[in-house]
Amino acid sequence: MNRNNLIWIGILLALGAHTGRGVFPVLSRYLQTIKELPVFGFMALVSVPIIIIFVFQLMAGQGSRRLVRQLGARAMWMMVLAAVMRTFFGNLAARYTLASFVQLFALMTPFIVVFLNGIFFKEELPKFTIWATGLCTIGAILMLSKDLTQGGLSFQFSSTDIIGIVFAILGAIATALYLLSVRNAVKYSELSPMIMLGYQTAVIGVIALAVSLVLGESIEPWKQLTSFDWAVVAIFAFVVVFGSTILQIFSLKYVSAPVVTSMMAWRLVITLLLGYLILGEKLESTTQIAGAVLVALTVTWYLWQQRKASRIT
Repeated sequence: MNRNNLIWIGILLALGAHTGRGVFPVLSRYLQTIKELPVFGFMALVSVPIIIIFVFQLMAGQGSRRLVRQLGARAMWMMVLAAVMRTFFGNLAARYTLASFVQLFALMTPFIVVFLNGIFFKEELPKFTIWATGLCTIGAILMLSKDLTQGGLSFQFSSTDIIGIVFAILGAIATALYLLSVRNAVKYSELSPMIMLGYQTAVIGVIALAVSLVLGESIEPWKQLTSFDWAVVAIFAFVVVFGSTILQIFSLKYVSAPVVTSMMAWRLVITLLLGYLILGEKLESTTQIAGAVLVALTVTWYLWQQRKASRIT
């Protein structure tokens, strides 16, 4: 197979991965708000498929003492802690505010990463970072607004929207910390991506289950689920959570990480489309639409510039 075909395979795999991440806040919100599933019990259940695979990997002979030592390393626990925060904040955000708002702040992650890199690792900010951050901030404000009137931008948030937006911002920060911690963990371990994914998912599942039990979350909503609802839960667990991660891992075998990340804006497109079809959520004004377009174009342009810079260096 020639190189061009391999590149296109990588691009399609990356688009599949980003599609899964675009679906994430929509189905998470659907299951938590329309089907009223308890948030922590929900997170514990959807972790099960990856945990099962992780256990089988350990039973297949990968559970050596060396593996246990690597899993207990400080760098690994920093990664796991960030993964727990990212998962918890992301699902809580989807519970309290619009799926499009959750995805909006998730798209800010690349900027948070480079600023944290500058703070913790003293790395120079990539070219165009300040300009791109400013444009995305303007786009986010427009998208969060209700409309543009003669008196200026108008905003109309409920109390739950504000809670959800705070969780979405915290989730974006946690995701940035997670990406940085993964880079650090990879330096000090020889673990495969699947082992690392299984390990952090197992911790997330156990903590989510413990929190669910402590809070006394009701099991009644689970009893009310139809066969269709259970199918949606299975799709979320196997396709959205597990599938998108696997697709991203395999896409990196064909194309570089900058190429994969340059397609992040596709997530917002999927979230907006499915948010309307499944949840009935839509952008209600041309101001909001303009904000979404500005964010999507700016993120794509900025990440594409970083891709070009990485090829030069």
